[in-house]
Amino acid sequence: VAWFENAERINAFLESQGIDYHVIPGDNDMPTGDPSAFQAVFGPDYYSLDVQDSHLVFLNNAIFGVGLPEEELSWLREDLASTDKEVIIAFAHVPPGASVKLFEREAAQQEEQSNLEAVEILEQAGAEVIYCGHLHGYMIYNYGPPRVVVSGGAGAQLHLSEETGGYHHFLRVTVEGDTVTEQVIPL
Repeated sequence: VAWFENAERINAFLESQGIDYHVIPGDNDMPTGDPSAFQAVFGPDYYSLDVQDSHLVFLNNAIFGVGLPEEELSWLREDLASTDKEVIIAFAHVPPGASVKLFEREAAQQEEQSNLEAVEILEQAGAEVIYCGHLHGYMIYNYGPPRVVVSGGAGAQLHLSEETGGYHHFLRVTVEGDTVTEQVIPL
């Protein structure tokens, strides 16, 4: 109940400010693996949209014990096959290869397998980068293709030392032609 009320307040605030925003759920947004509360406030838990010459793909890969369900992987294949955009950028909560629960390893194999399958689909489509959170800090998790960039340090307790990317920050992402870059902005 508290999550739902907080999510509704966040959604109402952003909408009242006229801010165009896009979200995906993390493991804390659906601790039982059920995205229905998230969907009730924010809409679909995975989707895509086009912005200028870029195709943005938003994935829900944070279902404990599952990662990405097969229906979402099928949707991803179809979605990427139908785009003609030059640049593909993906967003997911969990960095591919990491488990949803950082310190509990049960059922992690299925999560990792489905996340790595999503990376393979994105790679075949020519995706530039996948931006993730989950790990609280900044790091290049994989140099790709596609690159996997973790930006999970907006305000939560950090998981990394400061020397290895454990600081609060946000990313400024720039797309120029077919090149995607990011600038880390410490807070």
